Amino acid sequence: MKVIDLFLNYRSLPEIVDFADAIIGKSSREYGRTQRAVRESNGTEAVTVQEYQTQDDAVVGVCDEINEAVKAGAEPGSFAVLGRTHHVLQPFVGTLRFLGVPTVTQSAGRESDQWSRPAARKLMRALRLVANPHDMVAALAVYGRRLGPDGTDKARSYRAANDSSWVAAVRHADPTLCGWAARPEVQGNPKLIDVIKVLSDYSGELDEAFSDEAERALDEWMTDQGQEWWTATVSDLLDWVSARHVEVASQDNIRDGAVNVLTSHAGKGLEFPTVYVVGCTDTLFPHKRSHADTESVEEELRLIYTAITRAMDRLVLVWWHSEPSFNGKPVVTTRSRFLEGIV
Repeated sequence: MKVIDLFLNYRSLPEIVDFADAIIGKSSREYGRTQRAVRESNGTEAVTVQEYQTQDDAVVGVCDEINEAVKAGAEPGSFAVLGRTHHVLQPFVGTLRFLGVPTVTQSAGRESDQWSRPAARKLMRALRLVANPHDMVAALAVYGRRLGPDGTDKARSYRAANDSSWVAAVRHADPTLCGWAARPEVQGNPKLIDVIKVLSDYSGELDEAFSDEAERALDEWMTDQGQEWWTATVSDLLDWVSARHVEVASQDNIRDGAVNVLTSHAGKGLEFPTVYVVGCTDTLFPHKRSHADTESVEEELRLIYTAITRAMDRLVLVWWHSEPSFNGKPVVTTRSRFLEGIV
């Protein structure tokens, strides 16, 4: 019978194993050395840190890097982007797909769920843009094809120069678009029924968001909510749809032909040649909700350790100085405390 030493790491380069060991060494618990690398160093820079001014800059930088590598012949499935939450990962998914890079997220809803179908997802993107005009992923998903590469660059430059919302940037790039944004019915946290009435007038520019399938999805929502749907807001619907999906992942259902975008929880047990751990800030690793509790911070440390140890050949840790809040105003962030004194 062959005995396998679980303290030996057969997956990762020694630089990655040593880095992971230094991370877990920050724990208040006495773990000792957790793993020893079997592989030998290949002389490359296995662990790097990428620092960006804003979260949007990080999304563009990481996605462009992956896109260029894929265009040069790299296998999309050799890349994974791991983060603390679905929310922080959404812009990476949207931008990679906008660039034409095959991308998959490990989330699955019920097969009968109307909201998992393409037409309903188009409606969701439009509603997300109403709820948050600063949502880059929704803006590019809805208007990217209409703007084209030049228009998208124009919108991105305008937003950066004027600290505007993405809706305002799209309108600057093409004044015929986003007319709905000026309507009073969509301001603030509007009622869903009012927004639907407004957006239906602009369905042609909203990626044909209103279709029979989308209407059936809305019917499903109305049935679930009963009479309360008449007073529901756009945010109520977005939260309801988000809660219906449960993340699942295993090495067997990982897509080899696509970049895999996963939360740290979903990454357990998986491995990829190149891993980007995004959002290495002190609001995400550890998550801001855990700061007041020592045990919660310990769990956050284990989560970033899990993400780091998914990397086989190259580990890239990504952080940014500011990120948008729900109202679009930038929130100052700092580098994760877990990285201090190591890199």
